[in-house]
Amino acid sequence: MQGSLTNITIGIVHVYCLLGPVGFNDSQVIGDIGPGYVKQGSPGFDNLVYMTDIAIQSAVQLVNDDPNTLPGIHINIKRFTDCGPWTPNSMETWSGSTGGYATAVMTTDIIERHNDVIGVLGFETSTTARSVAQVLSLAQIPYCSGVSASPRLSNRNNFPYFWRTLSFAGIGDSLFQLFKAWSVQRIAILSQKGDDLSYSTLIGLEKSLGGHGITILGSFQVANPSDASYLSYISMSLMKTSARYIMILGQSDFTAHMMFELGNIGLVDSSRVYMGINYPDPRGNATELFGNVFFDYIRGFIFVAQQGQVNSPPYNKSRDNLRNFSGYNVSNSDFDNNFLSSYYDCLNTMVQGFSNLLQSGATSQDLASRRLNSQMNSSLFENTGYNGILSYPQPTQYDVTGDIKLRMLYLYMTGNYFEQIIFGETDADATSYSSHPGSEPIFFGGGSIPPLDGPIPAPSQIYGLNSIRGLIIMTGSLLGILIMIFAAGILFEFRKNKLIRSASVPEMISICVGGFVVCLSLLAYIGDVTVATCKSRVVGILLGFSLMVSPLVFKNAAVIAVSGAQTRLREKEVRLIILKFRIADILMLMTAVGLSIFWWMRSSMAPVVFHMPGSTYARCLEYKAGSSLMTRALYAYSGILLTGLAGTSIFSFRVQMAAYNEGSLTSIVLVSILLGFCLHRGISESADDRTDFTTAVIKWALVMLVFGMVVGVRILAVWQEYQEKALLSKKTSTHSFFSQQRSSSNASARHSERSYVQDPAQKPRKIKFKMIEAGSRRTLFCYKRSFFYSSRWDTGVASLHFLEARARVWLLVESLHSAECLVLSDSKDISQAGRFVHFKPTLCSIKFEFESEALAASFCQECVLGVNQMKGR
Repeated sequence: MQGSLTNITIGIVHVYCLLGPVGFNDSQVIGDIGPGYVKQGSPGFDNLVYMTDIAIQSAVQLVNDDPNTLPGIHINIKRFTDCGPWTPNSMETWSGSTGGYATAVMTTDIIERHNDVIGVLGFETSTTARSVAQVLSLAQIPYCSGVSASPRLSNRNNFPYFWRTLSFAGIGDSLFQLFKAWSVQRIAILSQKGDDLSYSTLIGLEKSLGGHGITILGSFQVANPSDASYLSYISMSLMKTSARYIMILGQSDFTAHMMFELGNIGLVDSSRVYMGINYPDPRGNATELFGNVFFDYIRGFIFVAQQGQVNSPPYNKSRDNLRNFSGYNVSNSDFDNNFLSSYYDCLNTMVQGFSNLLQSGATSQDLASRRLNSQMNSSLFENTGYNGILSYPQPTQYDVTGDIKLRMLYLYMTGNYFEQIIFGETDADATSYSSHPGSEPIFFGGGSIPPLDGPIPAPSQIYGLNSIRGLIIMTGSLLGILIMIFAAGILFEFRKNKLIRSASVPEMISICVGGFVVCLSLLAYIGDVTVATCKSRVVGILLGFSLMVSPLVFKNAAVIAVSGAQTRLREKEVRLIILKFRIADILMLMTAVGLSIFWWMRSSMAPVVFHMPGSTYARCLEYKAGSSLMTRALYAYSGILLTGLAGTSIFSFRVQMAAYNEGSLTSIVLVSILLGFCLHRGISESADDRTDFTTAVIKWALVMLVFGMVVGVRILAVWQEYQEKALLSKKTSTHSFFSQQRSSSNASARHSERSYVQDPAQKPRKIKFKMIEAGSRRTLFCYKRSFFYSSRWDTGVASLHFLEARARVWLLVESLHSAECLVLSDSKDISQAGRFVHFKPTLCSIKFEFESEALAASFCQECVLGVNQMKGR
């Protein structure tokens, strides 16, 4: 009878390197793994590997004994290790990620050397399964996993022949239903760094829970749970945020070590609830590794699982058959904790799919020879009609991604070894949560009421008008707004002044508007912190930054383009160049507005409450990973602007006309902005209740600094010029007197008095002038209009002038290109330093350089004497 059957082979891929010296031929396990190979019930991964293998053997036996499932066909099993052969230290060296060996050796063996294998059942971590599923899909070999739950594996384009009986896709929606029932609004997440299941589940949780309004207090990727420094940081963060519900994403061994370390530092107590997608089960004997205290730490741990209905007909049938086959009294906990329901359903779904394929007219020989494998993608197994353990009483179904559609179960651990008890579940669509009658979760400490989500409410620190910080922010904001409005008015009033025109009025007013926007956004730091105020702070600084920096970039770019022209440009051509750059400026500003709108709509930024002894404070943070894309776009936009500013700053030094050369100015603006950004990032890394106040002060100071350098100094210079003109021409038109006669025949200084009046009724006003003999020939000089602007060196002739009515003395330096005046209040404004003579009365200054110190001393002495004589001293 056996000889008339067609043999087909199903492969089992597992971590057989942990089972023991069973015998290996490359990746194939050739030793016999029968009942009693491992002492059943013993702790450790070797028992887990054995229980899975013996369960699949018993399931295959049920299929082979049933003449109606695959008539005329006998199923054989071949085993393959995805982590290499066993070695004495395999348990210590196995990392859970062995995709290299599994892809290079194991899948090659299955595809090329064992072409009788037409389907594969897998017990692999998601990190390893990712590469195996992709290679087997390319070879058109169907692969069902019972434990690879990473959401990444739901991609049908990458894994068309893969499906699974365990999936955490949609776990966020299910958890939300539980949290809603428990009135939980905030959680923290600890995830295993480098693990695909953990990372993919983390991304899904942040997106799903964030969309439901659950705040992620912190997300920590942990490479080594025993890292004392990082563990201390986690502890401080969890206590600082008063995190009460903490999700651990990782493999069972990682979860076990994480719980043990958290318990050792006192973070496992009755005020906190720990949850996980894998229950804490170390690789090895837990008692030997951690001691009995470990089971105290895991008491109350909440395990999220997909399990079948205990004691249902298919559950009891499979469990009882395993008892008979293995000779061991398998308990319900043994059956559930080893994911055996998943493998029974994996095998029977695959078998039912084969049966449906044969009923369409194919032969068993076609099935055994892989001629039907091209038809065996995951869609063949979506709805086979098989009534499984996990979905009872409904037929087992998979969605288009190959993920099984199941309810999500919630179990708590009793601390009695690894015992777990179901207390609730959500439906397959995650639309509702229901408690199991007569079963309540028992948390750490013995309570059955979920702990409060967060600490006892404490007074919140708010920057209001009744606080010093709030008053400072309010005062600074209003003062800045008034200064910007006043400056814009001055610029408009003096728009025809040569100093203002050289700086370009539209761009200067744009800078004032940018400062106005930033100062206005500072008001978002006053009062309660809300989602709107958080976003207003970001949008305000972005728009203000754009309005202040973008005009500087494109104005200087236009000046560089005009001054660098190879031929003389006509006025029409110059205006066209300026128009093009202004259009580019407008487009850049429109981009900033568009980015701000999209960021406002997509960003998950919201206030997060932090706790201190006796009070709380809120900070604006992004908790949704997907929204960081728009935040990166804002940073990229800002980086482009600053790069443009750096470029124009460098090329501006080539501009010959001193009035239009802003190389030094833009360089200082760039350095100031970068310094402000670094300060902001620095204080954000060690945030406390003063962080927002400090940030607001930095924003205000930076805006006022940039405004002062670019706009303020020009307004001050115009105002001084206006005052001087008013002084010299008030009710009297006094002729400017600049003597062009020079004489070097007499070594003594010439001195004369003249008066010019137009109105006989006015008292004559005398204007005196004195030629500086030592400076009667052309001398090198440069002038400085402000701290941020110095002219190029030029040659000129110096003279002193005196207005008797106002007792005002000023220095005049005439060159071939310009005439510069400098009011001197006292002879103390004149000083010598080597070959240099400095005139420094106020913001402006003039510096002369001579061939020798003697000439410099003679010039300085003569100027001091002249000023004192004119002042009557």
